[in-house]
Amino acid sequence: MEKIIDISNNNNITDYERLILENDGVILKATEGTTYIDGTVNDRYNKLSGRIPLGFYHFARATSEPETQAENFWNVIKDKNFTIKPVLDIEDINIIDANDFIKRFKAKFNKLSNGIPLMLYSYTNYFETKISGKIYETFEIWEANYGGQPKFNPTLHQYTESGKTSYTSDNTDFSHILSENYLIANTVFEIKNTDKDDIVTQEIKRLQRELNCQGFGNILIDGIVGQATRNALPLIKKGAIGEITKFIQLRVGASPDGIFGNDTELSVKYFQRMNGLYDDGIVGKNTWYILLKTFTKGGANWLE
Repeated sequence: MEKIIDISNNNNITDYERLILENDGVILKATEGTTYIDGTVNDRYNKLSGRIPLGFYHFARATSEPETQAENFWNVIKDKNFTIKPVLDIEDINIIDANDFIKRFKAKFNKLSNGIPLMLYSYTNYFETKISGKIYETFEIWEANYGGQPKFNPTLHQYTESGKTSYTSDNTDFSHILSENYLIANTVFEIKNTDKDDIVTQEIKRLQRELNCQGFGNILIDGIVGQATRNALPLIKKGAIGEITKFIQLRVGASPDGIFGNDTELSVKYFQRMNGLYDDGIVGKNTWYILLKTFTKGGANWLE
């Protein structure tokens, strides 16, 4: 299951290489209200642009007009390259008429941007109580629901606000990608350098070394998931401890502490459900296949 994070100045990023490796996209906070600009947005854009799919969001406030907020947002992002649709984050309970705010913000943003489509972010209860179907059905939806399945057929599902990572000590928002509609139409993302590929290769090599050290195989350390590596992959379940567990945790959105406990089991089960697998919480052949198929030598289907 592909994963996107969203970050703001509340997140202290300590390792951008790890951030790029462990995610499939990043949405940066750009603006809030009519005048506020996130103090980290330009620096982070410079560090991430061209290396990972990138987008921006605006946090709506009840304290000023939606048109001036749309102008603030567009002025910050208009000279930047982004492949993820810009996002209007509306969750301020003090906005009296959310439907009117959304319509006016969208109209102004569309005029300024020459029609670049917006995504709409909020949490489930806000969609249920503050936004009418006639409004939200005209957007791709990014829905925050931490207690279960989303209800509004979203393109992105923010499933936690307390994710743990190796590149920040802060709680982090994680979202699963449920549809490719989060991307701007007719855009193709191309990595401008090979840094991410190099890091990915090193991660597979680290997994191969660990498999060898734990006696699961005698694998050539080549960074490629070939037949020997696939044959050596063990059954991993609750109670497991170590670097193989951490490798799994980093790919299912669990805290990468190397301990396969209740939280990791729940993350694995969710990963399995979202990929059409039986959700037993055990990383066996089918789950390993989904986790590693991107890196499989020759693109072979192990399961045939």
